[in-house]
Amino acid sequence: MVGGSPGIGVLACAVVVTVGCGGEDTAPDTTRSDPTRDGERRSETREPLAPVRRAGTECEARRVEPSRAIERHDDVVYATLSGRPMHLDVVVPRDADRPPLVMLFHGGAFLRGDENAMHTAAGRLAALGYASAAVEYRAIGEDRHDFPDGLADARCAVRFLRAEAERFGIDAERTAVVGFSAGGYFAASLALQADEPGLDGDCPRRGDASVRGAVAYFAPLDLRPSADWSAPSENLFEDMLGGAPEDHPDRAARASPVASADPEDAPLLVVSGDRDDIVPIARTRAAVEHARRGGAPVALVTVEGASHGFGWGSADAPAKASCATAALLRSVLDAP
Repeated sequence: MVGGSPGIGVLACAVVVTVGCGGEDTAPDTTRSDPTRDGERRSETREPLAPVRRAGTECEARRVEPSRAIERHDDVVYATLSGRPMHLDVVVPRDADRPPLVMLFHGGAFLRGDENAMHTAAGRLAALGYASAAVEYRAIGEDRHDFPDGLADARCAVRFLRAEAERFGIDAERTAVVGFSAGGYFAASLALQADEPGLDGDCPRRGDASVRGAVAYFAPLDLRPSADWSAPSENLFEDMLGGAPEDHPDRAARASPVASADPEDAPLLVVSGDRDDIVPIARTRAAVEHARRGGAPVALVTVEGASHGFGWGSADAPAKASCATAALLRSVLDAP
């Protein structure tokens, strides 16, 4: 099954520009050079992923204590879906003037878990000056919810926060997403499928569901029939799709964030362990390569020796993952 919703503490990382981000698993080179008439070459660089390439494992990492005063908005109803109020918890640092927003999606195999698992992450993000919103979403098995219900919830929450930004004192135009396992799937979709039709389900809100960037930890990115998954994961995806991917190829493609990747997508950082037996690293690498061939700005950071479900930024978390995540958030959120 696809699951796991680790607690999080955030590391403040000073990016070291001379260090790479781990061998082959780096952000793609998005610099394009074109000859000009005088023979000189002009470079155009897509900036957001450059700091991820430079972050590496040798950033200056220090634990950030959640000492900042915060304002909490718990159990906010962002929509009523399938007759059920859906909630999110918003945390805003009080001394920040319209801070950027990081949306948080928990793991749990698409079957379980709740937004309360993200409360520690919210406090750590507030210490860095970011507002956060931990989002509840419908799980498979709850009244037979399947694709795209959970994803529709994620998109609905983005639209709600855009519409209610003044209420919470946040800058929702600067929104990024971090998700874990099943939640990472939603994060990847928000980055790569923002303009994809047919993913809004019964959400009553329409409008812009785009984000500036996303981080997907150990997430399934490609549910199409060519993917080789374990039996438990295959059963889970069959429940999501209403049958085997082979029997629903079009639906499986729509449910695969990397299937329609293109150069206009938001930057996506994928973080995986090379000993993950739930979302195998080979599947993740293949999915990332597919997205890159489509021109999407996607970076992959592989954590050596890690299995499924490791944390981000806690005292025992892999420095490579923590530094790359912090670099991505700063790159896409800190600019006006």
